[in-house]
Amino acid sequence: DDHDDHEHCDEITDETECEASDHCEWHADEMACEDHGHDDDHECMFGDVNSDEEINVQDIVAILSYILDGASEPECADMNQDINVDVLDIVVIVDIILGQRSNYATSAKFTKESNKMLMSSDGSIGAIQMTLNHGIDFTIELTNKAMIAEYRTNGLATELIIVNPTEEILFITDSYYNIEEIVAATTEGYIETSITTPNVIAISDAFPNPFNPSTSFNVNIENSGFISVSIYNINGQLVDILHEGEMNAGLYNMTWKPNNVSSGVYILRAVSEGYMSTQKLTLIK
Repeated sequence: DDHDDHEHCDEITDETECEASDHCEWHADEMACEDHGHDDDHECMFGDVNSDEEINVQDIVAILSYILDGASEPECADMNQDINVDVLDIVVIVDIILGQRSNYATSAKFTKESNKMLMSSDGSIGAIQMTLNHGIDFTIELTNKAMIAEYRTNGLATELIIVNPTEEILFITDSYYNIEEIVAATTEGYIETSITTPNVIAISDAFPNPFNPSTSFNVNIENSGFISVSIYNINGQLVDILHEGEMNAGLYNMTWKPNNVSSGVYILRAVSEGYMSTQKLTLIK
């Protein structure tokens, strides 16, 4: 019975039986029988990072988990042969999936607003990677207008990767954040990036509101400069000044504890150069 010769090597589970067959060899490290001369360690279909014999979004996910989670480095992932596995390899796979595109971006402009991040570019972008610094209660919602968008928060830092973004809003957040690092890439390599930050000023919801005897709120200042935070009555008359002068960018907690003021509705107004934010406060006595 020459049944052994026709059996697939990977179906043999016994080392002796495997070695007895001419066209099979035993791999002790994997405890597996394989076709003679077949060695997974050296065979690579570039782009097939998860070894399912297809090149698709799952291969990008495998690289993402290596970059963001510190998973073990996937084989066949170094698409551009530069000895690193990073977003440059992701964009090559994007091109395999979507086909070559003619209008690659040469630069990307990012606009950091208090509650969102915007991007504009002069062509298509394969991937963006960003590191943000922030407070302990940071929350973020990434765009769903992308092939994949993933983030990982570790303490006071968040790393995010957005693959093939197709709209200008990259993410929204209710939290104050700083950009530590930002890169954007196409198959041609990393491209030029610039970040602009308008003189935005924002006030969080005062609490408690209605209030007595005092209420507190955060003022989020994007750029250092002259800042005024004051209270007006509903007739537009100035009632109290909480701050007036130079302030550095950052998040500040403030409290209004009114004196000799009757109950009613008041307007909290925060002003930085060219921007204003207001909120209604109700004092109950």
